[in-house]
Amino acid sequence: MKIDAAHEAMQAFGPNRDIDYDRFGEEGLARLAVSMTPAPPVRSQNSIIGAAAMPSLDLDLDGCLSAASLDRPQRVVEPYAWIEHIPFAFWLIDALRPKTFVELGTHTGNSFFAFCQAAAAYQPTMQLTAIDTWQGDEHAGRYDNSVYEDVRRYCDATYPTTAKLLRDTFANARAEFEAGSIDVLHIDGLHTYEAVKDDFMTWQDTVSACGVVLFHDTAIRDHGFGVWRLWAELAKRYPAFEFAHGNGLGVLAVGAAVPQPIRALCGLSASKAEMVRTIYHRLGGSVVDLQSKFHALQHEMHGIQTSRSWKIATKIANAAALVRRRR
Repeated sequence: MKIDAAHEAMQAFGPNRDIDYDRFGEEGLARLAVSMTPAPPVRSQNSIIGAAAMPSLDLDLDGCLSAASLDRPQRVVEPYAWIEHIPFAFWLIDALRPKTFVELGTHTGNSFFAFCQAAAAYQPTMQLTAIDTWQGDEHAGRYDNSVYEDVRRYCDATYPTTAKLLRDTFANARAEFEAGSIDVLHIDGLHTYEAVKDDFMTWQDTVSACGVVLFHDTAIRDHGFGVWRLWAELAKRYPAFEFAHGNGLGVLAVGAAVPQPIRALCGLSASKAEMVRTIYHRLGGSVVDLQSKFHALQHEMHGIQTSRSWKIATKIANAAALVRRRR
Protein backbone atom coordinates (compact mmCIF):
# COMPACT_ATOMS: atom_id res chain seq x y z
CA MET A 1 0.00 0.00 0.00
CA LYS A 2 1.54 3.28 -1.09
CA ILE A 3 1.53 6.14 1.38
CA ASP A 4 -0.54 8.31 -0.96
CA ALA A 5 -3.37 5.75 -0.85
CA ALA A 6 -3.33 5.98 2.92
CA HIS A 7 -3.48 9.76 2.65
CA GLU A 8 -6.44 9.40 0.30
CA ALA A 9 -8.16 7.29 2.93
CA MET A 10 -7.51 9.90 5.59
CA GLN A 11 -8.88 12.64 3.32
CA ALA A 12 -11.98 10.57 2.63
CA PHE A 13 -12.75 9.95 6.30
CA GLY A 14 -15.77 12.10 7.09
CA PRO A 15 -18.99 12.28 9.10
CA ASN A 16 -21.05 10.19 6.70
CA ARG A 17 -18.30 7.63 5.98
CA ASP A 18 -20.06 6.47 2.81
CA ILE A 19 -16.89 5.18 1.17
CA ASP A 20 -15.45 1.80 0.34
CA TYR A 21 -12.62 1.36 2.84
CA ASP A 22 -11.76 -2.08 1.48
CA ARG A 23 -10.00 -0.51 -1.48
CA PHE A 24 -7.33 0.89 0.82
CA GLY A 25 -6.19 -2.47 2.11
CA GLU A 26 -5.02 -3.32 5.61
CA GLU A 27 -1.95 -1.08 5.54
CA GLY A 28 -3.93 1.93 4.35
CA LEU A 29 -6.50 1.32 7.08
CA ALA A 30 -3.75 1.02 9.67
CA ARG A 31 -2.19 4.32 8.64
CA LEU A 32 -5.63 5.90 8.66
CA ALA A 33 -6.30 4.58 12.15
CA VAL A 34 -3.06 5.86 13.64
CA SER A 35 -3.63 9.29 12.09
CA MET A 36 -7.17 9.82 13.34
CA THR A 37 -6.59 11.27 16.82
CA PRO A 38 -3.69 12.34 19.05
CA ALA A 39 -1.90 9.21 20.18
CA PRO A 40 -2.14 8.08 23.78
CA PRO A 41 0.89 5.82 24.35
CA VAL A 42 0.16 2.15 24.93
CA ARG A 43 2.17 0.72 27.82
CA SER A 44 3.49 -2.81 27.82
CA GLN A 45 6.10 -4.67 29.80
CA ASN A 46 8.71 -3.95 27.15
CA SER A 47 7.98 -0.56 25.67
CA ILE A 48 5.79 2.50 25.31
CA ILE A 49 4.72 2.96 21.70
CA GLY A 50 3.50 6.35 20.58
CA ALA A 51 2.95 8.12 17.28
CA ALA A 52 6.65 8.72 16.65
CA ALA A 53 7.39 4.99 16.65
CA MET A 54 4.49 3.87 14.51
CA PRO A 55 5.77 4.57 10.97
CA SER A 56 8.71 2.20 11.49
CA LEU A 57 6.54 -0.76 12.57
CA ASP A 58 5.38 -3.53 10.28
CA LEU A 59 1.87 -2.77 9.08
CA ASP A 60 1.09 -6.31 7.92
CA LEU A 61 -1.29 -7.06 10.79
CA ASP A 62 -2.33 -10.60 9.82
CA GLY A 63 -5.94 -9.56 9.20
CA CYS A 64 -6.48 -8.04 12.65
CA LEU A 65 -7.85 -4.79 11.24
CA SER A 66 -10.66 -4.25 8.75
CA ALA A 67 -13.01 -1.57 7.50
CA ALA A 68 -15.42 -2.68 10.24
CA SER A 69 -12.91 -1.42 12.81
CA LEU A 70 -13.68 2.13 11.64
CA ASP A 71 -17.46 1.93 12.02
CA ARG A 72 -19.00 4.49 14.35
CA PRO A 73 -21.28 3.34 17.17
CA GLN A 74 -24.92 4.31 16.82
CA ARG A 75 -25.56 4.44 20.56
CA VAL A 76 -23.22 5.42 23.40
CA VAL A 77 -24.46 6.25 26.90
CA GLU A 78 -22.92 6.56 30.34
CA PRO A 79 -20.96 4.94 31.91
CA TYR A 80 -18.22 4.86 29.27
CA ALA A 81 -15.91 2.17 30.69
CA TRP A 82 -16.37 -0.17 27.69
CA ILE A 83 -16.64 2.18 24.74
CA GLU A 84 -12.93 2.18 23.89
CA HIS A 85 -13.33 -1.47 22.82
CA ILE A 86 -16.18 -0.85 20.39
CA PRO A 87 -13.87 -0.76 17.30
CA PHE A 88 -12.49 -4.17 18.26
CA ALA A 89 -16.03 -5.51 18.81
CA PHE A 90 -16.91 -4.44 15.26
CA TRP A 91 -13.83 -6.21 13.87
CA LEU A 92 -14.51 -9.35 15.89
CA ILE A 93 -18.02 -9.87 14.52
CA ASP A 94 -16.90 -9.04 10.98
CA ALA A 95 -13.98 -11.47 11.22
CA LEU A 96 -15.71 -14.37 13.00
CA ARG A 97 -19.29 -14.12 11.69
CA PRO A 98 -20.55 -16.03 14.78
CA LYS A 99 -24.05 -17.44 15.05
CA THR A 100 -24.59 -16.71 18.74
CA PHE A 101 -23.41 -14.12 21.26
CA VAL A 102 -24.15 -14.02 24.99
CA GLU A 103 -23.21 -11.24 27.39
CA LEU A 104 -23.06 -11.68 31.17
CA GLY A 105 -23.46 -8.18 32.59
CA THR A 106 -24.90 -5.48 30.34
CA HIS A 107 -25.76 -2.45 32.51
CA THR A 108 -26.63 0.42 30.12
CA GLY A 109 -25.79 -1.58 27.01
CA ASN A 110 -22.74 0.02 25.40
CA SER A 111 -21.00 -3.29 24.73
CA PHE A 112 -24.14 -5.27 23.92
CA PHE A 113 -25.50 -2.79 21.41
CA ALA A 114 -22.09 -2.46 19.76
CA PHE A 115 -22.18 -6.20 19.10
CA CYS A 116 -25.81 -5.89 17.94
CA GLN A 117 -24.83 -3.13 15.51
CA ALA A 118 -21.97 -5.21 14.14
CA ALA A 119 -24.23 -8.23 13.76
CA ALA A 120 -26.78 -6.19 11.82
CA ALA A 121 -24.02 -5.08 9.44
CA TYR A 122 -21.97 -8.27 9.05
CA GLN A 123 -23.98 -11.26 10.34
CA PRO A 124 -27.71 -10.43 10.19
CA THR A 125 -28.88 -13.88 11.31
CA MET A 126 -26.78 -13.82 14.49
CA GLN A 127 -28.72 -14.17 17.76
CA LEU A 128 -27.59 -12.05 20.72
CA THR A 129 -28.62 -12.36 24.37
CA ALA A 130 -27.89 -9.95 27.22
CA ILE A 131 -28.17 -11.36 30.75
CA ASP A 132 -28.35 -9.10 33.78
CA THR A 133 -30.50 -8.47 36.83
CA TRP A 134 -30.32 -4.76 36.02
CA GLN A 135 -30.05 -3.98 39.70
CA GLY A 136 -26.31 -3.27 39.89
CA ASP A 137 -23.63 -4.63 42.20
CA GLU A 138 -20.80 -3.44 44.43
CA HIS A 139 -18.63 -2.51 41.45
CA ALA A 140 -21.20 -1.06 39.03
CA GLY A 141 -23.18 0.54 41.87
CA ARG A 142 -26.88 0.10 42.50
CA TYR A 143 -29.47 1.67 40.19
CA ASP A 144 -33.20 1.80 39.65
CA ASN A 145 -35.43 0.18 37.04
CA SER A 146 -35.07 3.09 34.60
CA VAL A 147 -31.74 1.65 33.39
CA TYR A 148 -33.40 -1.61 32.32
CA GLU A 149 -36.34 0.20 30.75
CA ASP A 150 -34.02 2.37 28.65
CA VAL A 151 -32.10 -0.70 27.44
CA ARG A 152 -35.34 -2.59 26.74
CA ARG A 153 -36.88 0.24 24.72
CA TYR A 154 -33.80 0.61 22.53
CA CYS A 155 -33.45 -3.14 22.07
CA ASP A 156 -37.10 -3.63 21.10
CA ALA A 157 -37.06 -0.68 18.71
CA THR A 158 -33.71 -1.36 17.01
CA TYR A 159 -33.07 -5.13 17.13
CA PRO A 160 -36.49 -6.73 17.67
CA THR A 161 -35.73 -10.07 15.99
CA THR A 162 -32.05 -10.67 16.77
CA ALA A 163 -31.49 -9.37 20.31
CA LYS A 164 -32.96 -10.67 23.55
CA LEU A 165 -32.76 -9.41 27.13
CA LEU A 166 -32.84 -12.04 29.86
CA ARG A 167 -33.42 -10.45 33.27
CA ASP A 168 -32.02 -13.02 35.68
CA THR A 169 -28.92 -14.08 37.55
CA PHE A 170 -26.14 -15.66 35.50
CA ALA A 171 -26.50 -18.93 37.42
CA ASN A 172 -30.24 -19.20 36.76
CA ALA A 173 -29.91 -18.21 33.10
CA ARG A 174 -27.37 -20.95 32.42
CA ALA A 175 -30.16 -23.52 32.00
CA GLU A 176 -31.45 -21.61 28.97
CA PHE A 177 -28.41 -22.56 26.85
CA GLU A 178 -27.25 -25.90 25.56
CA ALA A 179 -23.66 -27.09 25.82
CA GLY A 180 -21.53 -25.89 22.90
CA SER A 181 -24.13 -23.37 21.71
CA ILE A 182 -22.35 -20.01 22.22
CA ASP A 183 -19.77 -18.71 19.76
CA VAL A 184 -18.85 -15.51 21.63
CA LEU A 185 -19.29 -15.20 25.40
CA HIS A 186 -18.63 -11.82 27.01
CA ILE A 187 -18.14 -11.88 30.80
CA ASP A 188 -18.55 -8.48 32.47
CA GLY A 189 -20.45 -9.05 35.72
CA LEU A 190 -19.21 -8.69 39.29
CA HIS A 191 -15.44 -8.34 39.05
CA THR A 192 -14.14 -10.12 42.13
CA TYR A 193 -11.87 -13.08 41.46
CA GLU A 194 -14.35 -15.53 42.96
CA ALA A 195 -17.32 -14.15 41.01
CA VAL A 196 -15.67 -14.02 37.60
CA LYS A 197 -14.12 -17.47 38.09
CA ASP A 198 -17.55 -18.85 38.97
CA ASP A 199 -19.03 -17.19 35.87
CA PHE A 200 -16.38 -18.76 33.65
CA MET A 201 -16.63 -22.22 35.21
CA THR A 202 -20.45 -22.17 35.08
CA TRP A 203 -20.60 -21.12 31.44
CA GLN A 204 -17.48 -22.72 30.01
CA ASP A 205 -19.27 -25.77 28.61
CA THR A 206 -21.70 -23.56 26.67
CA VAL A 207 -18.86 -22.28 24.49
CA SER A 208 -18.78 -23.85 21.03
CA ALA A 209 -15.83 -25.51 19.32
CA CYS A 210 -15.10 -22.23 17.56
CA GLY A 211 -15.89 -20.19 20.65
CA VAL A 212 -14.19 -17.12 22.08
CA VAL A 213 -14.59 -15.72 25.59
CA LEU A 214 -14.08 -12.01 26.33
CA PHE A 215 -13.22 -10.66 29.78
CA HIS A 216 -13.54 -6.96 30.56
CA ASP A 217 -11.51 -5.11 33.24
CA THR A 218 -8.43 -7.32 33.07
CA ALA A 219 -6.22 -4.29 33.76
CA ILE A 220 -7.80 -3.14 37.05
CA ARG A 221 -6.00 -4.37 40.17
CA ASP A 222 -7.65 -2.38 42.94
CA HIS A 223 -11.12 -1.83 44.46
CA GLY A 224 -11.56 -5.56 44.90
CA PHE A 225 -11.28 -6.36 41.18
CA GLY A 226 -9.83 -9.79 40.50
CA VAL A 227 -10.41 -10.40 36.78
CA TRP A 228 -6.67 -9.90 36.23
CA ARG A 229 -5.90 -12.89 38.48
CA LEU A 230 -8.22 -15.23 36.61
CA TRP A 231 -6.97 -13.87 33.30
CA ALA A 232 -3.36 -14.64 34.27
CA GLU A 233 -4.36 -18.23 35.02
CA LEU A 234 -6.43 -18.76 31.87
CA ALA A 235 -3.92 -17.12 29.52
CA LYS A 236 -1.49 -19.92 30.42
CA ARG A 237 -4.03 -22.59 29.40
CA TYR A 238 -5.52 -21.13 26.23
CA PRO A 239 -4.35 -18.98 23.30
CA ALA A 240 -4.99 -15.41 24.42
CA PHE A 241 -4.63 -11.75 23.55
CA GLU A 242 -5.08 -8.77 25.89
CA PHE A 243 -5.71 -5.08 25.32
CA ALA A 244 -4.50 -2.78 28.09
CA HIS A 245 -6.64 0.26 27.30
CA GLY A 246 -10.26 0.77 28.35
CA ASN A 247 -9.64 -1.02 31.70
CA GLY A 248 -8.36 -4.02 29.79
CA LEU A 249 -10.06 -6.58 27.54
CA GLY A 250 -8.97 -10.20 27.37
CA VAL A 251 -9.67 -12.35 24.31
CA LEU A 252 -9.52 -16.08 25.10
CA ALA A 253 -9.61 -18.75 22.39
CA VAL A 254 -11.42 -21.46 24.35
CA GLY A 255 -12.80 -23.54 21.48
CA ALA A 256 -10.75 -26.35 19.99
CA ALA A 257 -11.36 -25.05 16.46
CA VAL A 258 -11.41 -21.26 16.77
CA PRO A 259 -11.49 -19.43 13.42
CA GLN A 260 -8.27 -18.33 11.78
CA PRO A 261 -8.63 -14.60 12.61
CA ILE A 262 -8.57 -15.36 16.34
CA ARG A 263 -5.68 -17.79 15.93
CA ALA A 264 -3.82 -15.05 14.09
CA LEU A 265 -4.62 -12.46 16.77
CA CYS A 266 -3.42 -14.73 19.58
CA GLY A 267 -0.30 -15.68 17.63
CA LEU A 268 0.92 -12.22 16.64
CA SER A 269 4.61 -11.44 16.99
CA ALA A 270 5.51 -9.00 19.75
CA SER A 271 5.89 -6.07 17.35
CA LYS A 272 2.63 -6.77 15.53
CA ALA A 273 0.79 -7.28 18.83
CA GLU A 274 1.96 -3.85 20.02
CA MET A 275 0.87 -2.28 16.75
CA VAL A 276 -2.60 -3.87 16.99
CA ARG A 277 -2.91 -2.69 20.60
CA THR A 278 -1.83 0.81 19.62
CA ILE A 279 -4.24 1.05 16.69
CA TYR A 280 -7.24 -0.16 18.69
CA HIS A 281 -6.26 2.13 21.55
CA ARG A 282 -6.27 5.02 19.05
CA LEU A 283 -9.57 3.97 17.52
CA GLY A 284 -11.12 3.58 20.96
CA GLY A 285 -9.84 7.03 21.83
CA SER A 286 -11.64 8.42 18.79
CA VAL A 287 -14.93 7.03 20.15
CA VAL A 288 -14.28 8.78 23.47
CA ASP A 289 -13.32 11.95 21.58
CA LEU A 290 -16.54 11.96 19.58
CA GLN A 291 -18.58 11.45 22.73
CA SER A 292 -16.78 14.32 24.47
CA LYS A 293 -17.47 16.62 21.53
CA PHE A 294 -21.11 15.55 21.50
CA HIS A 295 -21.47 16.40 25.20
CA ALA A 296 -19.78 19.76 24.64
CA LEU A 297 -22.26 20.54 21.86
CA GLN A 298 -25.16 19.45 24.06
CA HIS A 299 -23.96 21.75 26.83
CA GLU A 300 -23.54 24.63 24.40
CA MET A 301 -27.00 24.04 22.93
CA HIS A 302 -28.53 23.93 26.41
CA GLY A 303 -26.87 27.26 27.18
CA ILE A 304 -28.31 28.78 24.02
CA GLN A 305 -31.79 27.39 24.59
CA THR A 306 -31.94 28.63 28.18
CA SER A 307 -30.59 32.08 27.31
CA ARG A 308 -32.78 35.17 27.41
CA SER A 309 -32.29 35.93 23.72
CA TRP A 310 -33.35 32.38 22.75
CA LYS A 311 -36.52 32.62 24.81
CA ILE A 312 -37.42 36.00 23.29
CA ALA A 313 -36.74 34.70 19.77
CA THR A 314 -38.87 31.62 20.46
CA LYS A 315 -41.79 33.78 21.63
CA ILE A 316 -41.51 35.99 18.55
CA ALA A 317 -41.44 32.93 16.25
CA ASN A 318 -44.47 31.41 18.00
CA ALA A 319 -46.38 34.69 17.73
CA ALA A 320 -45.54 34.99 14.04
CA ALA A 321 -46.73 31.43 13.43
CA LEU A 322 -50.00 32.18 15.23
CA VAL A 323 -50.58 35.27 13.08
CA ARG A 324 -49.94 33.26 9.91
CA ARG A 325 -52.44 30.56 10.97
CA ARG A 326 -55.14 33.19 11.59
CA ARG A 327 -54.80 34.77 8.17
